[in-house]
Amino acid sequence: MTKTRFDTEAEACRHKCSHQLHQMSAEPIGGGKWGLVYPIESHITVHDGAPDGMRQHSLQSGMTTRKACNVSGTELPGIPTASLKARVLDTVYEEKYLRVLDGFQLLAAEHLKTNVGIIVVNGDFGRGHYQAAIAEAERAGLKTQRFYVYAESATYSGRDVCVTLFADIWPTA
Repeated sequence: MTKTRFDTEAEACRHKCSHQLHQMSAEPIGGGKWGLVYPIESHITVHDGAPDGMRQHSLQSGMTTRKACNVSGTELPGIPTASLKARVLDTVYEEKYLRVLDGFQLLAAEHLKTNVGIIVVNGDFGRGHYQAAIAEAERAGLKTQRFYVYAESATYSGRDVCVTLFADIWPTA
């Protein structure tokens, strides 16, 4: 029988990670207890108005406050909203080169020509985010652990990580 009630948010998050319940979110359920729940889904479609037909990205997201867990079970900050993922994809890529991936917290899409995962972090991309991205890429069936990362900043880098800062794709005047 699966455990459904936890004494702390950290305990729920560790259970979530150790049982690969990545789409679930740790939420207070009353009485000082925590539970794992599926977040309310929302669907958005972004159109760029291209003359040859509209490019569409249909993404799912849960609550904007949910957090991912890294390998050690601690929560990661900076889980992006579906609208942020869609904005990055719409700004940088053409739909014909993407396989948009729904149901992941950091992984937004796979680039079809390069077979690279596209990761979006609403904040600083750190080692924990990299570890979570690897786990999501494996769940998505990607054959690589190479990533294009879009974030506000990055304190982790590596041979297989190409980071682009939001300021570089959306410069302010």
